[in-house]
Amino acid sequence: MTRAGNTGDYRWGVAERIAVGAAGLSLVIALVLMIVTAWPRTFHGAAVAAPAPPTPAQPQPASLTAPQIPGWQAAVSTDRNAAFDLPPTWYVEGPGWVYGYRIKQINMQIAFSGGAQYRKATCPSDHSTNSNSAIAGVGGSAITDLAAAASDSARLWAWGMFSDDNAPLAQVTLTDPVPMTVAGKPAMAVTATVPKTYCADGRSGVLHAIALPGNRNQPVVFVVGAEQGIPDAASDADMQKMLTSVRPAGLTPAQCKQGNVVGTWC
Repeated sequence: MTRAGNTGDYRWGVAERIAVGAAGLSLVIALVLMIVTAWPRTFHGAAVAAPAPPTPAQPQPASLTAPQIPGWQAAVSTDRNAAFDLPPTWYVEGPGWVYGYRIKQINMQIAFSGGAQYRKATCPSDHSTNSNSAIAGVGGSAITDLAAAASDSARLWAWGMFSDDNAPLAQVTLTDPVPMTVAGKPAMAVTATVPKTYCADGRSGVLHAIALPGNRNQPVVFVVGAEQGIPDAASDADMQKMLTSVRPAGLTPAQCKQGNVVGTWC
């Protein structure tokens, strides 16, 4: 599925002509040999290097709030005055970071803000640097009923994360909404499962969505989804803990985005 955020712009350099005199030719050759030896080898314009070993914990930007789960870290959405906790192996993006998908088959875009991601571009057939094995973030819904908002969000994000633009939408199975109390608020949680993602190696996918009451009767919706059936996949136990850690971030009006945001605690 087309990722709507964080695209890169890579351009080839412009060749430069170098004129040297006969007296300086030996020096130029020596410098060129030094540069060629020091720089990484390239193949079709891409540096070839040994794969980096897995990193137990990712370096993180400073958060606007402290985590509630010991040993974990906190992510914040300034769009929605919301926070959630996540394991140290995840990477927390900035509080205003926006990530989403364009679901081509139904001509719809979805996005969340203040999110986090886990393990980049793990599908052998997907060479995009925007691919993630797991994502999490805070969005909103205009559907006022919490159960319906959670179900709708779970379905859309599962389609966005696990479908292919050039194929039918992924087969998604939804659980019945489960009532919960999170951060002292009534909530509804729904899980979407996908038996086979767009990746050709046959991996599956799971996505959890939880809807809580927000301002103007528009729910705040937290989503966390991950590929499954692959080495080092994000664990469902961790995702369940993330789900129940969602809470108002306690931001000041100056820190919180003001405006017509759907699903917010600002």
